[in-house]
Amino acid sequence: MDDKIIVTNRSALVLKYGSKGLAAIRKALTALAAADKKRGIKSRVLYLDDQASMKKLKGAAVMNAGPNPIRGARAAMKAAPDAPSPAAHP
Repeated sequence: MDDKIIVTNRSALVLKYGSKGLAAIRKALTALAAADKKRGIKSRVLYLDDQASMKKLKGAAVMNAGPNPIRGARAAMKAAPDAPSPAAHP
């Protein structure tokens, strides 16, 4: 089980920062995960708009950043009952 899950939406990042911005963000997240690993923290990135990842969590992917991305993100996380909760960790 992961100690830390960074939740985001790939399509929203592309809309806001473009493809080059997304590449820079992904590089930074990879570096963050590597730094966490050195400290004994298992972390991963969860893209709410990734159908395969959300299917594993039994949730629906948020396919459109839309005018209210927060509402879609909340719905996706509520639909993922098996997603680990930070409160569940000691």
